[in-house]
Amino acid sequence: MNPVSDIEKRFCNNECSFKDLSVSLCEKFSKFLFKERCWKSTGQLKHNTAVAYLNAFLSVVALAYKDGILQNDISAEVQRIHWNHDTKKEYLEESEIQQLEKVDYSENPIYLYHSETDGT
Repeated sequence: MNPVSDIEKRFCNNECSFKDLSVSLCEKFSKFLFKERCWKSTGQLKHNTAVAYLNAFLSVVALAYKDGILQNDISAEVQRIHWNHDTKKEYLEESEIQQLEKVDYSENPIYLYHSETDGT
């Protein structure tokens, strides 16, 4: 299942439309992203993932206002959540990359992770 449609189903049972949008509903959606168990397998979204989803959602709301679908720019009134810039990202070292380049993958097939819950 598509992650966005899964969130939509869990948040509003696939019954949300532009006519339902309000600052209150957007704030509830924000709290939902940050506090509720959004995924069946992993639970809560990571902070920056939730921020990205909220920003994408609010961008669509702003476009709906710009295109005349909404009469008010609701997105401007919703409290924004800031990115967590302290997130530590790990990268492979040059020596690790070189080591991987030397592996004969014809004898060691790579199996991609497959999960029934994420549809990949």
